[in-house]
Amino acid sequence: MTDVPEGQAIDGLLDAAGGGWEFLWEAGWHRGIDERLYHKLSGFTNSRARDMRRTAAYCRWQMTHPDEEKPSAAKTLGSAIHCAVGESEAFESRYGPDPEKPGVGGHPQGWRNTKDYKGRVAEMRAAGREPLRPDDLFACMTIRDMIHARGGVARDIATSVVETEVTGLWVDGPWGELRCRIRPDMLCKGGVMADLKTARSASKDAWERATYDYGYHRQRELYMRGGLAIHEHHGGDLYSHYLFLVIENTPPFEAAVYEIEDSAVRMAERELERLATEYGACCDANVWPGYPLEIQWSSVPTYAYFREEAEEDAD
Repeated sequence: MTDVPEGQAIDGLLDAAGGGWEFLWEAGWHRGIDERLYHKLSGFTNSRARDMRRTAAYCRWQMTHPDEEKPSAAKTLGSAIHCAVGESEAFESRYGPDPEKPGVGGHPQGWRNTKDYKGRVAEMRAAGREPLRPDDLFACMTIRDMIHARGGVARDIATSVVETEVTGLWVDGPWGELRCRIRPDMLCKGGVMADLKTARSASKDAWERATYDYGYHRQRELYMRGGLAIHEHHGGDLYSHYLFLVIENTPPFEAAVYEIEDSAVRMAERELERLATEYGACCDANVWPGYPLEIQWSSVPTYAYFREEAEEDAD
């Protein structure tokens, strides 16, 4: 496990060499690579795989025109929940209550647009603390307490975290010496990688739909593949399980833990093999095709035929 050299500010690294941050690219596990910097590094990822499923041209556009996400309440809340669960002892030093209006209390209309409010927020951020609105702070504290109080695997994950948001880099030989990168939410004791997801529902049906829609089965396979490659060639722990801790983002903030079953893992293996090969070929030739230029036959989704059959049987 290596660290980004001390004394190199993230903003300085982002500006280094006119954007040439590839000097950081070295296979292995790395601490201290900021999320913004991580997304600037080259390499095949699950996001690249998802983009390639659309078209190579779309993938290329996303690579050359990355979304510069502005801070938002939703993104701040997501980061805060990750901290509350995976680094609970650090939560109160990193987050605090949104400044209230002096002499009045609360957050009356217009208060957050005032210079006084903005100055107080700037002071908090200068001290390393991010303000959270009352409902968001309540959610984080409730989730943290719920995870630790209810027991089970969710608590086991939260209490066995060794590292959070470390960056894994490797060159994948079977995929044509393709550079790849991963960023697990949590590396835990017992050879477990864990990823935290917030969702409207943590039910099994909802999770399985999200797994397919967002490619979480591919994420699991890519991360386990990367962990094994880094272990074999650069040492470190061997990870044998990849768990998803899914937490509902509305009260009572219920949680469930899922592990992708073998049939979905095999599907992910096939998908990644194809998508990584196509991605590597596009990189080598610098040709990124879009949709076919000729007319294509189209139909309706397969499930529509099953629905039709079911309706006919009902009649």
